[in-house]
Amino acid sequence: MKVKLTGAALVLGLAMLPLTSFAGGVGGGNANSNWTIYGWQNWSLDFRSHDTVSADGSNRERDVIQMNNEAANLGFAASIDTGMSVAGTPLKANFQCEQFTLWNRLANFSHYGWCNRNSKLGLSGPWGEVMFGSWLTPYNEITAQWIDPFYDAGSHTHSTLLGLMGWGPNYNNTGFDFGGYGGGVGGQGFMRRKDNLWQWFSPNWGGLQMRVGWSNNSRWSSDESEVTDRAGNLQELDPQILSIGIAYTTTINETDELWVALGYQQHDEFAAAELACADSDDETIRYAARYIHDWGNGHSTRLSWAYEEMEFDWESCAGTTGAGPLNFDMTNGNVDLEREAWLISGKHDFPGPWDFRFMYQEADDYDCGASMMTATTNCAGINEKSSGAEAISLGLYYTMPAGTELRFVWGEVDNDDNSRNGFGIGSEGVRPGGTEESIQFGMVQWF
Repeated sequence: MKVKLTGAALVLGLAMLPLTSFAGGVGGGNANSNWTIYGWQNWSLDFRSHDTVSADGSNRERDVIQMNNEAANLGFAASIDTGMSVAGTPLKANFQCEQFTLWNRLANFSHYGWCNRNSKLGLSGPWGEVMFGSWLTPYNEITAQWIDPFYDAGSHTHSTLLGLMGWGPNYNNTGFDFGGYGGGVGGQGFMRRKDNLWQWFSPNWGGLQMRVGWSNNSRWSSDESEVTDRAGNLQELDPQILSIGIAYTTTINETDELWVALGYQQHDEFAAAELACADSDDETIRYAARYIHDWGNGHSTRLSWAYEEMEFDWESCAGTTGAGPLNFDMTNGNVDLEREAWLISGKHDFPGPWDFRFMYQEADDYDCGASMMTATTNCAGINEKSSGAEAISLGLYYTMPAGTELRFVWGEVDNDDNSRNGFGIGSEGVRPGGTEESIQFGMVQWF
């Protein structure tokens, strides 16, 4: 399925809505603005072991101790009355500039600088909010904190196996518009924070909410989007992302809560523009649910579940793939690949400051199409049999009155013979068929 979407229709529709003066005015442009400075820090001391390959080619286990400043950030946000209203509702302009504070790791991280995290300029009114900037795509953001009890984005994360193809450490903006593992599908994923992203956040319609995100990519000018594919044909490409998230929340028995969600994301011609393909169309869909039960006397339990299907379809790619697996040079430039993954997670709050958290994830074997099953290769360099993986994390948390969290977390990623997954964020990297284990002592504080 190909979907071409622009924000022009919505912007035109908003422009045609009746605008009326709103009492108060803006008083020089900023008199009514309300600024907030916020942030959180997420630090851990991580004792990590992983199966790797020595310089002589032999397999070995390597132990490391690392101090991680994980998903820490600092942000500035403001909202201001524009002095107008739409259908009786004040029209507000909203600004947010958020940046990572990764002080002692990820030296090669490409997103340093101002406003490198969720950042926007938007207009809100009775339609919800329309925004422009850099943000997590709706596909992942609408489900992440609901299904992941270890959120926000530490090493023990749902993105260890969900949203990624799982060959080497490839979380964040890898693949497509930022290059991938060996230039091939092994480095591609759907867990991304996207620049040049237009989004619409709906109002809350009786528990139902929706987010839509769309982006083309300014990395390619009109000339650079013309590529020559493997067959020697000139292709004019228009790379775009469409991302959708829908969620519904309701109360059951006056105390319990049920939440269900659906996420969809499509990368249209992104791989083709990067790797000189005739065409590419990559899609993923995720189903998710969470139930919270209040037992009374300070006890409550939440259980979450998610399942997703990822599909990659590339045609006649001429780009360079390097020496990595899933190498389309082995299959005449074609990729036809699917993978399914799922998780179950939970959190139990005890009376007082303690809670227990767990998460189990499993990725099925790769499912390769006929074009990747030639006489000389199975699934472009990876035998699709025994290509799955599983991951588990267990955590004990202590929360102080002001919200400071202290945590002890253990986790392990276990790969089948033809799989190579590490922890989704901050992996040390593992050999095919290897394991990665983590024991963490950490602290999280919101400001």
